[in-house]
Amino acid sequence: MDQRIREVSDRLYAFRRNVSRMLAAEDAYMEFALSLGSPRGIRIKTDTPGRSTGAKTEVSFEEQDARLQMLYRRMVQAEENVSDVEHLLVGMDPDDVDFLEEMYWYRVPTRIMADERSVDQRSIYHRRDKILLEMVKKQ
Repeated sequence: MDQRIREVSDRLYAFRRNVSRMLAAEDAYMEFALSLGSPRGIRIKTDTPGRSTGAKTEVSFEEQDARLQMLYRRMVQAEENVSDVEHLLVGMDPDDVDFLEEMYWYRVPTRIMADERSVDQRSIYHRRDKILLEMVKKQ
């Protein structure tokens, strides 16, 4: 398999994980952002001696900002990974998209895919390579 085809195949294998990461990153970002404004959430550490913020955890503004930026970068990276694959799938034949979904999202073994279509496994691999080659040309 050509190196470029292998890269597209790897992106498709990672797509499911990237969708999961994107959703988890969005949740973590929103949860942390909301906790900053919550009366019971994380409070900014004060420099005034003897004054308590009343929060269980005291975090400096710089630490909060760094964590928020890190969560935001993680969220953006996951969104970019997902949109890269979505861009490759736009305009493809729906049957090809269904084939890729079955192979990469649901991870149906090629033996079962071949049995369902009454073909041998080589035909499944040939179709996969043909579709991936079309995707490589789209890039």
